[in-house]
Order: sequence, then C-alpha cells, then structure tokens
Amino acid sequence: MFPTNFNKSKRTRTSVNINVKKEICEYMSANPHVKQGAVASYFNEKYSGKNINRTTITKIWQEREKWLVVESSSQNLHKFRHRATQFPELDKILQIWISQVVAAGLPLTDLILQQKGIELAQMLNIREDQLKFTNGWVWRFKQRNGLQRYNFSGESNSAPLTTLPEERLRLRALLSLYNKEDIYNADETGLFFRMEPNQTLSTGAIAGRKKVRFNYNKLKKILLVINFLNKFYLINFIG
Repeated sequence: MFPTNFNKSKRTRTSVNINVKKEICEYMSANPHVKQGAVASYFNEKYSGKNINRTTITKIWQEREKWLVVESSSQNLHKFRHRATQFPELDKILQIWISQVVAAGLPLTDLILQQKGIELAQMLNIREDQLKFTNGWVWRFKQRNGLQRYNFSGESNSAPLTTLPEERLRLRALLSLYNKEDIYNADETGLFFRMEPNQTLSTGAIAGRKKVRFNYNKLKKILLVINFLNKFYLINFIG
C-alpha cells in the first residue's frame, strides 16, 4: 500500500497591513517595468521579518484601486483588511476636507464631522433613506480613517516661527535700555467664554494655538505681574 501521509512543507502566511499594501501599489504604479518578484524582494528587504511572495504582490496589485485611495494612518499599521464603503466619493471628499481642517489647526469634533457629512451628502444627492449620519456612522468613519481625539499641544502655532530669530534680537535690544527691576511681564485672568475646544479629531498629534478670550464688560479680573528679578504682584481690577 502507498503511504497516506506525505511531509509537505507548510507555507508561512504573511500579514500585510493596509499602509504597506498602499505603498506597494504606489511603488508599482511609479515603477511599471519592475517585475512582481522583484517588488516582493524589495519590500521584504525594506520591512525585515516580512515574507511577501510574488502571489501576495499579485493579489494586492489586482485590488490597487481600493488600496490607492486609502489614507495612510498609524491605526492602519494594525489593520489588514479594508471594507469598501457604500459611498466612496463622500468618504474621499471628507478626507480632503479633514486634512485641510487639521492643516489649519482648527478644532474638529464628532458633531462637526457629522454635520459636514450631512452637508456633503446633500451636495452629492445622497438621500436620507440611503445613508443615516448616526453616531455609529461617525464611529465607523473614524475607524476607517484612523481619526482619534488629540489635545492641542500648547500655543506653538501662535508664535511667528519664520521671523522668531529677528524678533528675539529686537526684544533683547529693546530690553537692554531698561533696568532689570523695571522689566515686567504681565498676564490677566478672565472668563474664557466661547473658548474653542482643546481637543480635536486627527490622525496624529497637532500643535495648538493661543485661545481667544471673550470677557464681559466690568468683569472682575486679577492681573499677574512679575519683573526680571522675580518680584511679583497680584492686582485686582475691573475691565
């Protein structure tokens, strides 16, 4: 009788995350004459520990239209499948709008995202019975696009970075005209009314900016004053 058990070499399955799949498609689009076996070798060398073969490259390339439109994000490092959306054009426009909001340093919340989705759906003639902009839709959109809640980091966007060296020299020259005990720094406390949120939705940490205060007339405040020699004062005033 012939033996029924054969020692077959098992193939090691390699998981390729969404970001790498997109990168592979972009690389093959930019280098159309490179063979798929060479593409597999290139990415195996770039990402040590991977065992991507030519068959995997072929499958990824066959779905290039799906992978090329995916936004790269830190969350996609742990995702290996991408579910197609019912309205990909709406998703793409929202992705572009969000990138502009983040680049401008503006706050983005779930409610703002939800309202923008409703507005764009109307422009694209998507009926209310076709797509409901529920909290569940917001959650799934954030999951697909790697959006998380981040705190604004300080007030770095308020500083004139391009002219900062010149402004420092100008300030030092101005302060050199005065005695140290006559150089003061002051800031007032007040009611932060209509203040922008200190958190936003983004794919990564972003810099903050100085908050704009709205103070009622005749609002009691405290002025904090300190001079160059660390002598400080607390001054109550109305204004």
